[in-house]
Amino acid sequence: MTVKPEEAGALLADIAGVERRARAFLTYNRISDSILLWGAIWFAGNCATHFLAPWSGWIWIGLDLFGLAASVAMAMGARHRDTDASTAHINWRIPAVVLCFFAFGSLWLHLGQFSWRAEAAFWPTFFSFAMILFGLWVGRALIAAGVTLAALTLAGYWLSGSYYDLWMAIGGGGTLIGIGLWLRR
Repeated sequence: MTVKPEEAGALLADIAGVERRARAFLTYNRISDSILLWGAIWFAGNCATHFLAPWSGWIWIGLDLFGLAASVAMAMGARHRDTDASTAHINWRIPAVVLCFFAFGSLWLHLGQFSWRAEAAFWPTFFSFAMILFGLWVGRALIAAGVTLAALTLAGYWLSGSYYDLWMAIGGGGTLIGIGLWLRR
């Protein structure tokens, strides 16, 4: 039996499509835990900002440190699971990208001297931008998630009044939790 070149090309295209979808699924599965973690942190931090305002700065610092430590532990655990223990090493580019991301954001927060409300909207929209960029390589689900998070953040910025922190707890943290669960599907 011979296969015509057109049929072979169509089969190879189908195989490439399956490979692309499988790669996206595996990436979504790996990052969903981190998105769930940070969704819970944003929920707790924004609730603390609304209900425990005098201590919210300290609470956010504790939540951020916990989140960073948990993220590093999850990344190292995933790296260890995915490779032979004798060849496991940390890709220096991943922490470098995260460090650059936070340094750039912190620099602009300092230079811009934003109000508390603008600063509270900055990080979710900045994170949304990163999700959209990452989604250009990984898949449309992250693009949709980033656009949704940015839209909800901006809507809350302009429409929520004195309940902005609660809006961000639900709209920001809740959206991230929903995205993390959605990516696991």
